Amino acid sequence: MKNLFTIALLSLCILFSSITVIYSTNDSALLKADEHPMLSSEIDDEIYAVLIFTGNKTYLDQFEFDAGDVFNVTSEEGNFTGSWTATDFASFTYFQASVEAPDVTTTTISIPETETQVKSQAAFTINIRGVVTNGGLMIGVGAYFGADVFFLGYTKRVVGGEPEFGSIDPETGQQESTLTDVEITGVNTTFQDDPPVTIEFSPGDGLTVSNISTIDNTHIEFDLTIAVDAPTTSRGVTVTYDEGNISITDGNVFTVTEKP
Repeated sequence: MKNLFTIALLSLCILFSSITVIYSTNDSALLKADEHPMLSSEIDDEIYAVLIFTGNKTYLDQFEFDAGDVFNVTSEEGNFTGSWTATDFASFTYFQASVEAPDVTTTTISIPETETQVKSQAAFTINIRGVVTNGGLMIGVGAYFGADVFFLGYTKRVVGGEPEFGSIDPETGQQESTLTDVEITGVNTTFQDDPPVTIEFSPGDGLTVSNISTIDNTHIEFDLTIAVDAPTTSRGVTVTYDEGNISITDGNVFTVTEKP
């Protein structure tokens, strides 16, 4: 009962205490799902403040998940580097992370020779698994410095740099056609965190945007209907979000082509 009470108390702390929130930089180099199918861009380049409860000791440590599968731990026990993998599900991401334990080298001095032995200890210094929700809450269990643990963590993303327009795909469309799943990529944007998102072409003659879908903070998709009499000219694109407070734009990035 005492342990359950402690865990509940830690849960409240992690949710409501501002000291457990560490800000991270989410840049344009995040892994895409199609580039790395088993990794989740949801927790790439993210830093979490994590409360770890072993039953005898409580840690407030920092977990950092970097693109490229690098897992860094900053603890009162020291700084450790390992690896992680993750898989996306409907509304959360399942992850596993570990830090391998180093081998122990011992030297025995005897006459007439010196003998060096390498002994392996436990396979992992840290071996944890858990889930991360879309809201940035982490919960999990595992082994931590030789003890079974329950842990809770939290992150808040902060974009580094000014939001910019990245690209649009495809860059052309034919008169009297409908393009589905047109993708716009932003740089340092927060589409997912700051909906709704609007898209406007300039000039907009003959173009109709529909079915806007936010994929993540830097990617949105939509359908584009091109009228039969749409002028065959280059168009600029403006994306607006955060209740109209933030806009990114670029000129001459989309061209309407003539119907054969």
